[in-house]
Amino acid sequence: MDMSALMGDGVTINIKGKDLDKLQTISEDMMKKLEKVDGLDNITNGLEDAGKEYRITVDKAKAMRYSLTVAQVYQQIYAKSKRGFFFLRYRMIPMI
Repeated sequence: MDMSALMGDGVTINIKGKDLDKLQTISEDMMKKLEKVDGLDNITNGLEDAGKEYRITVDKAKAMRYSLTVAQVYQQIYAKSKRGFFFLRYRMIPMI
């Protein structure tokens, strides 16, 4: 008898999409359903340790008024984020 199937990681379900908030909601609903299944434990969606994702759009014309390129603005944002500068979710922060 092949015992390797009994020693695997268990059940893995992949949920795909582009809307991260919707994916998280779906995964939490799925976790609640899976918790009711006998024999399944340590159910996780893998998002417990995930960091937040931010999308930043730089106004090219406004950056140019300050003699900056879009790349320079992004470089400064990256440098500040590495030193502990974080953005608040859903809050517009004027970058320049």
